[in-house]
Amino acid sequence: EEDFIDPDEKFDLKKYEVSSKDGYSNLREKPTKDSKIVLKMDNGTVVKYITKYGDWYYIIYDYPASTGYIHKSQVEIIK
Repeated sequence: EEDFIDPDEKFDLKKYEVSSKDGYSNLREKPTKDSKIVLKMDNGTVVKYITKYGDWYYIIYDYPASTGYIHKSQVEIIK
């Protein structure tokens, strides 16, 4: 018997908070420090982790709706 998955059920992504010594972090188009900046996010901004690419996290930010890469040193998990 297969498990039924409700397509309307929200997938629970891990939440992280931007935490940088500079007071902000850049959301980038690609997982490199030389990549185009999609968005600057202040410390305390909550983002949702999708997957990892080396030392970079591919995340989603709800408003304005954006996806991109942030270095793992720039965020901490919300417990």
